[in-house]
Amino acid sequence: MFFKLFCQSIVLSEYFFNMTQKSFQDYYPDHLSHCYGCGRLNEFGLQIKSYWDGEESVCTIQPKPYHIAIPGHVYGGFIASIIDCHCIGMAAAATYRAEEREMDTELKKAKSDLRSGICQV
Repeated sequence: MFFKLFCQSIVLSEYFFNMTQKSFQDYYPDHLSHCYGCGRLNEFGLQIKSYWDGEESVCTIQPKPYHIAIPGHVYGGFIASIIDCHCIGMAAAATYRAEEREMDTELKKAKSDLRSGICQV
C-alpha cells in the first residue's frame, strides 16, 4: 500500500516541477545512456528522471500495468531499478553541487607542485 501511494505522489509531483529543467540523467553522455532504468537512449527502458527540489532530489515515474508482481503490487525489480538509478543520479548531481558547478561542466584540472606539496585549483 505504501509504494502504491508513493508512486501516485511521485506522478503528482511532476506538476510541481519546471519541466524545462534538465534531469540529472539528461546530462549523461550518450555512451552512458543505455541503462534500462534511466537511459534516455533505451527505448524499452523506464527512462526515469531525477531533479532537485530544493535540498531534496525527486524521481518522477509512473508504473505501467505490466510492472506488476501480483494485482495491486509493483514488481520488486521495478522498485530496485528506480532506487538504483535515482541514487546514482543523485550522487552525481550532489557531487557537482558540492563542487559548485553545473552538471555539464568539466572539472578544473589542479596544478600541483610535488616538490613543495602545494596544489592550486
